[in-house]
Amino acid sequence: MNAVSASDTLGRCVSGSDDRSVRLWDVATGGVVRVLRGHHGEVTAVVLLDTSVVSGSQDESVCQWSLDTGECIRTMWGHSKGITSLCATANFSHVFSGGDDFTVRVWEVTTGDCVHVFENHTEEVTCVCATEGGERIVSGGRDGRVCICDAVVAAADDNAQEEANVDTEASQTIASLAKLVKAERSTHSAVRAESSVTIP
Repeated sequence: MNAVSASDTLGRCVSGSDDRSVRLWDVATGGVVRVLRGHHGEVTAVVLLDTSVVSGSQDESVCQWSLDTGECIRTMWGHSKGITSLCATANFSHVFSGGDDFTVRVWEVTTGDCVHVFENHTEEVTCVCATEGGERIVSGGRDGRVCICDAVVAAADDNAQEEANVDTEASQTIASLAKLVKAERSTHSAVRAESSVTIP
């Protein structure tokens, strides 16, 4: 067994192990509710959300599973080496993953998009956690560092970058239209000039 996560509200706990499976357990009875299979490497991290389970594996993937059906909702790729740890914000809007690739990644739960990558460590990230409000991410690594990062600033930076990209695309579109209008005007001017030539 490599990782566990539990919820009093749901009355469930979840485990990840070397047999590549994620198991959902009933806390009251101790019985297995579901066995989730899909990873191709040891499952090294799990976190239980309100309606789903997120797991990380040495196969470099982060998977999200439905608690109702046991189906894999989505597989999130981005880490270049195995996943070592997972945690989530209190409102379950984002999940954070630490990896052997020295990075911490921020995932949006509803879309599976990686919205930010922290690259503060020089060796493997071994553990991650989020503050209660999700404003900060704390990570520890084999480099002996404990890094505290501002998750709110990260999200704002990404939104600003998206807006900047949109503004750039809009500017490029306007510039292209301006060139097209200018070219059309030049063509019309040339036609008018030819039509005004007096034939001797």
